Amino acid sequence: MSRKSRGIKPQDIAILGKLITDENWPSQKEVSIELEISQSEVSLGFKALESVGLISVNSKKLHKIAIKEFLTCAIKYFVPLEKYGIGRGYFAGPSALEFGQKVHSDDYYIWPHENGDSKGVVVKPVLAKIPESVINNEKLYLFLSIVDIYRGLGGVRHIKEANKSLERLLNE
Repeated sequence: MSRKSRGIKPQDIAILGKLITDENWPSQKEVSIELEISQSEVSLGFKALESVGLISVNSKKLHKIAIKEFLTCAIKYFVPLEKYGIGRGYFAGPSALEFGQKVHSDDYYIWPHENGDSKGVVVKPVLAKIPESVINNEKLYLFLSIVDIYRGLGGVRHIKEANKSLERLLNE
C-alpha cells in the first residue's frame, strides 16, 4: 500500500533551497545536518517536493520551470508571511544584502536569531529556527531571502530583483 504524500511544509522550501544551491545533489543526511531537520523529515520533504513536480529524486533533477512558477505564484499561499514586532536577528527578504544594496527600502526585516546584530521587523522564516550554517551559506541565504520577497516582503522592484536572482541560482 502506498503512503499518501503529506503535502508541502514550510521546511520543504528550505530543503528545495538546499537542492538548488548546492553544486552537487546533496544526500538526505547532508541536508539534515545543514538545516538541522531530522532525516525522516528530510525524506518526507523530498517525497513532497517530488509529488508536486518540483524535483525528480531518482534522476536527481530540478524542474526549473515548475520551481519558478511555484515560487513566484504559489509560495505566498503555502507559506503565508507572518510578522511580529521589532527584534534582533539576521536581515531577511528585501533587507538582505543582495537586495538592500540594489533597492532602497525604509523598512528592515529580520529572521530572529540570538547571534544576529541587525534590528527590524521580525518575520517568521520558513524554518522554525534559522541555523548558523544557513547564514554562512550565501546561496542558501539568498534563496530564502528570495522566498520571503515572494511571500510578500518588499515591492515590485524587489520582486524584479528576486526574479533575476532566482534565475541566476537555477542556472548555476
